[in-house]
Order: sequence, then C-alpha cells, then structure tokens
Amino acid sequence: MSDLGSTPFAVVDVETTGFSPRRGDRVVEIAVVRLEHGRPVEEYTTLVNPGRDVGPTHVHGISGSDVQSAPTFSEIAGDVARLIDGAVLVAHNLRFDREFLDAEFQRVTERWPAHPGVCTLDLAYSFDAGAASRKLEDCCDRHGIQLEAAHTALADARATAELFLAYCEAAVRQGRTTLAHLGCSPTTEPPLGWMDLRPTHHSWTRGLASAERREERAFLSRLVENLPGPGAPDAGTAAYLELLDRALEDRRVTKAEAEELMAIATRWALPRAAVVDAHRQYLADLVRLAKADGMVSTRERTDLDAVCELLGLPQATLEVLLAQPAPPRPAPPPNGSPSLAGLQVCFTGELGARIAGEPVTREQAQELARAAGLIVRSTVVKKLDLLVAVDPDSQSSKAVKARAQGTRILSEPAFWLALGVAVE
Repeated sequence: MSDLGSTPFAVVDVETTGFSPRRGDRVVEIAVVRLEHGRPVEEYTTLVNPGRDVGPTHVHGISGSDVQSAPTFSEIAGDVARLIDGAVLVAHNLRFDREFLDAEFQRVTERWPAHPGVCTLDLAYSFDAGAASRKLEDCCDRHGIQLEAAHTALADARATAELFLAYCEAAVRQGRTTLAHLGCSPTTEPPLGWMDLRPTHHSWTRGLASAERREERAFLSRLVENLPGPGAPDAGTAAYLELLDRALEDRRVTKAEAEELMAIATRWALPRAAVVDAHRQYLADLVRLAKADGMVSTRERTDLDAVCELLGLPQATLEVLLAQPAPPRPAPPPNGSPSLAGLQVCFTGELGARIAGEPVTREQAQELARAAGLIVRSTVVKKLDLLVAVDPDSQSSKAVKARAQGTRILSEPAFWLALGVAVE
C-alpha cells in the first residue's frame, strides 16, 4: 500500500440523530478535513436536514430550528465526495462514521465504493497503550491538542486530524511507514474518479443557524419599536394577547406571526407602550404559573428566558418578576386560556421533562394528558387539535404532517404549563 507521506486522507466526523442508520437514524452535521503531504489543505462542514427528528440535542447541541434551512444530504453529497475522492478515510471510531457515510451515500448514488480507512480510536490502543481513556477529548489532551466545542463536527474533525498526524509521526519514528502499519482496512488503494455527484457549494453552519435564530427573535421587538409612541390602551390589548398566546405556543415567533401581531396592534391603534405592557403581562402570567408550586425548575427557567427574549423584553424584567413572592395559589392560564380538555393530542420526539427527577416517558405523558381530559392519538390524524413537541421545529414525519394540515404545535413546556403539571 501507499507510503504515509504521499497518501491523501479525508478525516470525517458526523453528528447523528442516533446510533443506528439501520434503524433510520440520519446525519445532522458532517465535517471533512482533507490532508495532503502531512497537512490540512481543505475543509468542509455543514448542518444537514435529516428529514426527521434531530435526536439528542443535549449531546450534539443541534435543534430542529438549526436544520430548517440546512441542505439535505443529497444536496451536499457532491461536496463531501469531492474531499473524499482518492483519499483514505480517517475517523475516531471509524466504524460508526463509515456506517453513516455508507447509508447516506447509498441513498443518492449507486457508485459509492468501499473506501480504505484508518481509525484513530484503534491507533490509541497502539500509541497510547495503558491509557485510562481513549475518548477523543482524552487522546487529544495527552498529545497537547486543543479540542474546543466537542461534539461539533468540524471541531472534532480538526482535532482528529491533528491526532492522526501525531500518530503518523510516532509511527514513522518507529519505522512504520505504510498504511498497513496503521491497520488500514481494506488493504486497497483509495478509489479515484468514482464520483458522479456535483458539488453544490451549499453549507449551512451552526453560526449561520444561530444568526438566523437571533434575527427571528429580534423581528418582533423591531416591529414594536416602529409603533406610535405614548397613548392609552383599549380593548385591542385583549385581542393582541390572545394572538400572542397562540403565536408563542411553539416558543417561536415567525416573521408571519410577528407581522400579524403588528397588524392587530395597528388595527386597534395600540401604542408602543401598550404592546410592551402586554408583553410584560404575558411574561408575568408565565412566571406566576411557574412559581405556583413554590419553585422554578431549571427547565421552567430556560423556557422563561426563551419567552423573554422572544418578546423583546430586557432580562432585568424577568429577574424582577422572579424575585417577587410566589402566588398563594396556582394562577389561571395566561390571559384566561381555555382548558385543553376534550382536545385530541399527539406527542412527537423524546420528551425532555422530568418529574421527581425521573424522565417523563411517552406513556406517562399520555396518561397525564388523559387525566386532564384530552384524547390521546398515536398518529397525526386530520382532526388532531394539538401536537406536543420537545422541539417545535422538529423535522419528524408527525411534525411535518401537522404543519402541512395546520395543526397547532405546542412546545412541551407550554403544554405542561397549560395542564398545570409541575415538571423539572
């Protein structure tokens, strides 16, 4: 096989919706760092819309909203393939990354070949013998390699590339100068010229996704700033609050929703001060609900922070509301929202709430919903009233169908608040 110094390498890392492509898990982020003559020459990374729920956000930090504008794998397969073409694959736990690459590429081309590959996790057993841990972070730490933002594809791929080069240098010092010496498998030359996919040069990074969210969250507050100045509020405030409550059920305010809110404010001639007061009133109602059981859980606080930002209110407003004494008894739902009893509800995605320290299971959530008088459905039917989602921007088939037919989507925190169920 080829000499280490003359072989191109493609260091790959993927973040995924789960552990098994055979069970339908997909890639949600990918990065490739190409090495030639012992140094990085090019890199590529993008978030990927998996066409399903994004999976464990607490692990990879990717939410449904992050991938809404991201390309599908078929749209960026050519860009990934260009950096892999003629190169030996490298990854930390190559078996995992290779399985997902195989599954994704086999969906878009019949010409995806078997690639030789080297696993840095396997190399750690040879070059870091006796080490207590062979996790990427620990391997990097032993070799003085910085790994910032672990579990982001590009950071992991860059760190893996440095680790691989360190192992190559150690191998050469020991007189091990071929791919075979590094355990490359299969023992064939890297396939070259197989690619039938055109690069699109499309990339949607975490930074772009974050900027899009900030832009979206700032949209409502910018519109509010354009309302007329001082004036007396009137009955239009109630109509505005009712629409605001509906808009925030999924803990997002889209551009269309913000424009509709401003249309109501304009129609009722609501002054800017009245709209800002309505926002404070809405947040105060949520705080009272969260404090009704005598404490504000971490999950409730995260939800309140998100709503505060969406409403364009300063963080100090929330801090003042949280510092006030808890109400003596549970407060009614915000703005007198009607009970959910009698409505049909369905759940999508892995639930994130806890009760008494234990995760809320799908079955437990369904029982709590039934106890509150809701009718539980396992699928999104035409007459479904509510879809409850941990991630309202989920790309799961249930969420996609619900959006298409106009079904209300509630964030999980908003659902538990409406039911009066105290969760962590």
